[in-house]
Amino acid sequence: MIQALVGGLADLVVLVVVVDLEMMNLYDKMKSIIKEELKKGLKIELEQTDNIGIASKIVKEYYLKDPQYYTKLNKIKSRRNK
Repeated sequence: MIQALVGGLADLVVLVVVVDLEMMNLYDKMKSIIKEELKKGLKIELEQTDNIGIASKIVKEYYLKDPQYYTKLNKIKSRRNK
């Protein structure tokens, strides 16, 4: 006869593993979102300067002020072009 132990250490280990996997998935999603936002920013800033170092610093500053700054800027630009 097989009995399941409920509330044992194994349940806790499984819970920790599941939570850890969910956190890793969330981390990967956030990393991807941040990377895409920084790419948008770099593309825009490189229209103003040829110096990638300066453009990167500008992008980081805007990102720290508003993580969606370049997404918002692109929306404004697309509205103007209509």
